Amino acid sequence: MLHPMLYWSGLLVPGDYYKAFRHHGPEGAYYLQQFAADKNRIINVTDNQRGLYEEIFASADGKGQWDLSPSHVSFAADGRLLLSVEEKGRKGLYQLDPVDGATPANLKRIPPSALSARSIVYTTPLGNSPSRILLTCESFVQPLQFILHDLVAGAIAEFPLDNPRFGLSKGQIQEVWFPSAKTRKIHAWVIKPSFFNPEHKYPLAYFIQDSQHGNWNSIWSTSTTTGPNLAFFTEHGYVIVAPNITGSIGYGEEFINGTQLSPTNTAFQDLHHGFQYIQNELPYIDSRRAVALGCGYGGYMVNWIQGHDLGRRFRALVSCNGIFSIMTYLAADAQHPVFHELGGPPWLAAEEWRCADPARQLHNWKTPQMVIYDPVDAQVSVSDALAAVKTLRLREVECEFLDLEASWGHLNQPERQVLFYHTVLDWMARYTK
Repeated sequence: MLHPMLYWSGLLVPGDYYKAFRHHGPEGAYYLQQFAADKNRIINVTDNQRGLYEEIFASADGKGQWDLSPSHVSFAADGRLLLSVEEKGRKGLYQLDPVDGATPANLKRIPPSALSARSIVYTTPLGNSPSRILLTCESFVQPLQFILHDLVAGAIAEFPLDNPRFGLSKGQIQEVWFPSAKTRKIHAWVIKPSFFNPEHKYPLAYFIQDSQHGNWNSIWSTSTTTGPNLAFFTEHGYVIVAPNITGSIGYGEEFINGTQLSPTNTAFQDLHHGFQYIQNELPYIDSRRAVALGCGYGGYMVNWIQGHDLGRRFRALVSCNGIFSIMTYLAADAQHPVFHELGGPPWLAAEEWRCADPARQLHNWKTPQMVIYDPVDAQVSVSDALAAVKTLRLREVECEFLDLEASWGHLNQPERQVLFYHTVLDWMARYTK
């Protein structure tokens, strides 16, 4: 189990921007995070009383030898280090023998392989067998599966559950890599309906991730607005394309930091090139019947798309908890992440803030848009949603407002999920079916 460390001095560079967590094991392993985009570092504390430690995979330039960022550290019963990591749209797991001078070459990936669309979401060491662990796996189309893995022999036993599969299969999931600006290659998930026929054309649901430094992982989501269940949309007749645009975790530090000082333009280029790829390379998608959807950062990018020519290529848009004006960030609980992204506060980086403001392009808002406010996952206040709705109405653009805060008092979580999915699907069908 991870516990927040309330006091920590001497490891890397201490400061208010760092979050540190620990996991107890034979030696003690710690990881550290700076800002939203920085890489977690694994620290082996050999003597906590004297402050003796070493950073695993340390490098002379301070960047670390491993280009990925572990999200969780635990131990198998035999003392091996188990590192959970997000990698190319999956939650993966690596094992590492705690030896001096370990390098990424000593890491061993634990199945499912990188070619599988499954993610390892939980790892449970088995005390009665030191080298055995129980893996809990998910994917876009599979809610739950258990795998028994032996860290020494590598033997695998899978335990299929009698959980509902809803007629879904792994054949619905496809991966593509499309070219973007400056030779970037962008990874995207394509998810088709279970009744897919390659001779038919299907409307497009273009999903944008909820966090600038998050991603679309192949997991079975039960969330309402952030990370909605994509398979649910496919079974209503849509082909889903969910690109992991620049800034996404799991593709190396250079890719994560690719949005610094330009949180909209770089991601917008990726989304624009992704739409062109869909038009040219995926003939079973009817790009003339397309909807773009996003929550949080994705909602911010939907508002950005609305103000540009790409917005005219969509029949309709759906934004949830999206920033209307960039200055809203000044009212957030924490300002340092956006200061880091934009090069400082607005009085020191005025041009960067101005260039990242969706409100600068309100004169171009023309595409029908649903605006959603969900207080559970909101980093912004309802005023941003109301401003977007008012703007659309004043410009006589079709719009609809779903305020999940208003339903908070009389609807429980499952009922709110039903309300969200049905309302959004009804809006999409109005423009695509």
